[in-house]
Amino acid sequence: PRVGWIGIQDGHETMAKLASSVDSELAKLGHPREKKEFRSHITIGRVKTHDRFNNFARGIEKIEAIDLGRQTVSSVAVMKSDLRPEGAVYTPLRVITLESPTV
Repeated sequence: PRVGWIGIQDGHETMAKLASSVDSELAKLGHPREKKEFRSHITIGRVKTHDRFNNFARGIEKIEAIDLGRQTVSSVAVMKSDLRPEGAVYTPLRVITLESPTV
């Protein structure tokens, strides 16, 4: 494993529907469909080596559950992710303002 993440429970179905809609629309534009199952989550860290991941995992395994509260979503950013040896570089391609914010 190279990525540590926290799964989202409340609102997962809404996020999965949004991801499916985005995937469908991108397919119409010629982009390949996502092969992996969608998992709504927040990435909390990336590591380059197995040893570093073990250290990372030991640091967070004491946390059984964490409530990060609620977030009002008023826009969605479509991001480009370039994974480079020095770390990931994220570039916003487009920001879409939602008509009625979702909590």
